[in-house]
Amino acid sequence: MKQFSIYKVFGSVFLLLGVIIFSVLVDTQWDLTPDKRYTLNPLAKQIVRSTDEPIVITVLLEGNVPASFRNYRAYLDHYLSELRRYDRDVEIVYKDVNKGSPEEKLQFRKFLASRNVVPINRQVSSGDQVSQELLFPYISVHDDDDIIFINLLSNQQPGQSEEEGLVEAQLAFEAKLLRALRQLSKVRKPQVHVVGALSQLITEGYNRDERMSGYEFINSDPDLLLENKDSVDAIISVVKKEDLSRAELLSIDVVSGGDVPMIWLVDKTQTTIDSLRRSGSTMAMGSSFQFEDYLFRTGVRLAPELIMDLQSSTIPQVVNNGSSTEQAQMMNFPFHPLIMSNDLTPLAAKLNSPVAAYFVSPLELLEFPQSVMKEVLLSTSPYTKSIKTPRPIDFGFMQIRPNPEEYQKGPLTVGVKVEGRVKPYFQNRLTEDDRSLLSKYNIPYTLDSQYIKQVIISDADMAIPPRDKQGYFPIGYNVLEGRMYDANAELISNLLESLIDGDDILAIAQKTTSLSLIDKQKFYKSQTFYYLLLLALPLVLLFFSYIVYHWLRKRKYAV
Repeated sequence: MKQFSIYKVFGSVFLLLGVIIFSVLVDTQWDLTPDKRYTLNPLAKQIVRSTDEPIVITVLLEGNVPASFRNYRAYLDHYLSELRRYDRDVEIVYKDVNKGSPEEKLQFRKFLASRNVVPINRQVSSGDQVSQELLFPYISVHDDDDIIFINLLSNQQPGQSEEEGLVEAQLAFEAKLLRALRQLSKVRKPQVHVVGALSQLITEGYNRDERMSGYEFINSDPDLLLENKDSVDAIISVVKKEDLSRAELLSIDVVSGGDVPMIWLVDKTQTTIDSLRRSGSTMAMGSSFQFEDYLFRTGVRLAPELIMDLQSSTIPQVVNNGSSTEQAQMMNFPFHPLIMSNDLTPLAAKLNSPVAAYFVSPLELLEFPQSVMKEVLLSTSPYTKSIKTPRPIDFGFMQIRPNPEEYQKGPLTVGVKVEGRVKPYFQNRLTEDDRSLLSKYNIPYTLDSQYIKQVIISDADMAIPPRDKQGYFPIGYNVLEGRMYDANAELISNLLESLIDGDDILAIAQKTTSLSLIDKQKFYKSQTFYYLLLLALPLVLLFFSYIVYHWLRKRKYAV
């Protein structure tokens, strides 16, 4: 028998302690998922590091949650724990909204409702009991000054199963959280000045919309724009029916030429569905705006045409007219195309649905100037045709089934981003009134080339919040269909985020996954086999391990 050695015992103890200490000091883990969803993005670390005040993240998806949500909850817990481990100033709180006294629950739910936090109803199993529970798939991010609620399921698309929607929610979570953290880290909200037609309507509607809460929209004019030149973060210029005044164009040229990004929303053709419905026919007239010459220098031209697209939203039409049983039927209206985003660019990608547009004109991209980069953001479906204006329009064509062979013009561009250097538009064009307006605010007109970053969309109505006597509808609400197109608001939000803050978070939002969901039908057919496999395989492996161990031991100690 080997002699007992105290040195070996102490050596083993010290070796074990060394391993434990090393594992604590070197906290390392490996993320083997192809999309690295369990790894903090470097941008997350940068944003968290830049916050001066402690941040509290409250998870409302707590309590008795359905089994389908548990994988997502596990992912959520892991990601937030990683964020907490990276920065101890981040506090994670889990709150079950369904717990507490009736008064506390009622008061808190009223507060959530005031912040547009809407619960969902799901069936939950607890032991042998099945009940209906209100779930709040939200987290809140707040500091001492502000609180932001994040809807975890807002990326779920129509027709998706709940499992597919939860996978999409995992992919979208990091981008949503980083947007909220970035918004909290800013000293003030970015100021977006709205100039031109219906600017007051857009300003009021956007400031009321929770989806636009990250920005402050200001109804502006030339004086206000020039006076606040240094605090303007972006400009939205709306041209509908009325042209921009010379003073508005000058102030836009001066401010946007100072590296302030902007969005153009333009209706080239002055036609509305209301005028068509009132009389049954109307004349589609193409307008000639002075500011088009301003856009032309960037290499973009508004074509005097109207797009007709087989992929379109619908309007109500009376069928069997004249009979005693007249009925309204929803029919596709080709002048209201559903616009698709360019999935190759993060600026407009990952929209939940098509963008609903109304009476759109195509944009022509010119080969000059070479100093300006042009990137297509929005385009129609391939099944289109365009008609020249002026042109009479009535509802007669809707009585005839469209011929697909006539709609072969291909995708037409309706949204483009231009970025680069251009010559000052008012060079050698300044009048005495122009000089007087600039001198009023002590602003010299530079003759150097301007660096511009602008987006041009050939439809203003897609971004205008509808309004009636009762008040404002949300951005993207189609009154004729009674349907919400969230992509309209999401597009404007993405554009502002990209133009002001860059594409870093938008690029994170484009993550895709190769995760395959379980085929439930196939599993149920073979579940007996899988149960036996899971029970028997460990026992078989254990039995063979014992035989191999016994054989090696016998061989080693055989006399």
